[in-house]
Amino acid sequence: MRKALTIAMVGLFALTVTTSMFAQIHKHTTPNPIRIPAQEAPAGLVTLFTNLGPTATNNYYSADGWIVSGSSAADFAEQWIGIPFIPKANSHVTRIQAAVTYISGTNNFIVGLYNDNGSNAPGTRIAQFSLQNAPAFGTCCTLVSKAITGAGIPVQAGKTYWLVVNSNDQLAPDFEGVWDWSNEYVAYNAAQAGWATFEVGDNGVGESAAGIFGTTP
Repeated sequence: MRKALTIAMVGLFALTVTTSMFAQIHKHTTPNPIRIPAQEAPAGLVTLFTNLGPTATNNYYSADGWIVSGSSAADFAEQWIGIPFIPKANSHVTRIQAAVTYISGTNNFIVGLYNDNGSNAPGTRIAQFSLQNAPAFGTCCTLVSKAITGAGIPVQAGKTYWLVVNSNDQLAPDFEGVWDWSNEYVAYNAAQAGWATFEVGDNGVGESAAGIFGTTP
């Protein structure tokens, strides 16, 4: 098993979880993703990052995602997953939402914010929160959510941060879950034969679905 915060090239392709139901990512040459309209920010907050949506009843791709698992998980080696985001303005993070779903073990895990390490990976941890009761994998569209009290977590415009979901190896080392993929679409043009689009989850690769909201002073 590679060290923590390295994303293994494994995607979940079935509701029945067995090791035989995992496959390598298929690489595609594509331009930048076309983001579909995202769900609106919670009342009173601004959107700092989101790939959720397009609606509250279609928030993410519930049939596939990245495994998140603990040190004594029954079926998988320990794995943490992180996605980057870059605030457009100096802001304070006051709410985090993520499409984390549950497979087995103790239903408890950690969501954290990290700085970038300068090499396109999570660096030092800024804050972390223990969450529980993720909905069952294969269902849609309940999100795990953390409201951050007080002024929130300050983030700077133009700086890369990482949202990380990892196992809670003190309270739930047997946790097995999935951070489901976004519904966003990618456009591709093979051999200049014309543009087409595909739903990311249908092609074996995707970005985990999440929303980061807050205030912009």
